[in-house]
Amino acid sequence: LIEKVRRWNQAPLDELPQDEVAAAISRFSDALRQVELGAWRERCDWEWRIEEGNCLFMPALGPYRDLARVLALKVRLQTLEGDYDGAVYTLKTGLSFAAHVAEGNSLISDLVGIAMTSMLLDAMEDLVQAPGAPNLYWALTALPRPMIDVREAFEWELSGMIIWPEELQNPEKTHLSPSQWAVVFSNFAAVAGVTRDPEDTLAPTAIALATYAEAKQHLLEKGEQAAHVEAMPVLQVVAIYLRDGWLRYADEILKCWYVPYPQARTEMNRVEQLMEEARNEKDGFLVALLMPTLQRARFQEVKLDRRIAALRIVEAIRLYAAANDASLPHGLDEIEQAPIPHNPMRDEPFLFELRDGRAVLSAPIEPIDGPEHALRYEIEIVR
Repeated sequence: LIEKVRRWNQAPLDELPQDEVAAAISRFSDALRQVELGAWRERCDWEWRIEEGNCLFMPALGPYRDLARVLALKVRLQTLEGDYDGAVYTLKTGLSFAAHVAEGNSLISDLVGIAMTSMLLDAMEDLVQAPGAPNLYWALTALPRPMIDVREAFEWELSGMIIWPEELQNPEKTHLSPSQWAVVFSNFAAVAGVTRDPEDTLAPTAIALATYAEAKQHLLEKGEQAAHVEAMPVLQVVAIYLRDGWLRYADEILKCWYVPYPQARTEMNRVEQLMEEARNEKDGFLVALLMPTLQRARFQEVKLDRRIAALRIVEAIRLYAAANDASLPHGLDEIEQAPIPHNPMRDEPFLFELRDGRAVLSAPIEPIDGPEHALRYEIEIVR
């Protein structure tokens, strides 16, 4: 059934089999009622705490994406039936649902929330093209910016090292024998993808041989007494060294979230290069393996905001046309009915031109994205 929902969401609006779609949506009525009850709460507390670390069991997020697809299909059906008030209500429910999913404090939760929001915006595009549909400029303007804030999840995952075992999060306070430390490193090496077999003790041995001298020097430079360092198991010394390296790189990454995206791009390029170099550094290979992709996550956050900003302009053009005998503006500066947002990726105006009786609104293709994801709207007023 979900596969049918996918296909129907991709089909032209006027080709939807209304009765079949309505029957399919009705099969989700109980689940959608629960979504509605939850979505209209002020916030969602998933009760994931940073101190719980890798003991967390995250819920399967796939069913939430499927429910967002059903909600988007419901918006399309209501649009086709002329029930615009119902379509707007379903959109509000769906966008709140997506925002609540993103409150899970994990990067994957945020990315799922962004994907869910994008599905609903697809349905919104059908709504705003319908004859006599309400103008959604101010509704879009009232949405949070960023719509899905990924920064908190990055801080949570990087600072909390949630996939690290407790022994590696606080190695100074962990008292294990050399063989026990070897087990800890073997398990972690399997999680990190260094090895596939947790029973493989060669990986931690190789780590120790490669990094012990540097790790010991690191502890001495931190002020540890030489006799104390010499008495520690080799892998405990290495654990402290690797943990400190993680936190150092995490701080570099987090800097990129404290400035607007246009300013952050240069810093992100620098940090990505630093992480690439870390793959060959003795204290940095785990960082390169385990840290989430900085540029992609930040890009997805701002890409969603760019789309919402572009949709605001589309609605502003509709406001202009309504006030000017269904004509299109020659430039965005002619629109006085509502403020025109900038492209948040570049903090500059969107590209706009009037061509063959159509307004073309677009944004430059970003290097991190492919041309298939270019943002472009063509607006034509049908009299």
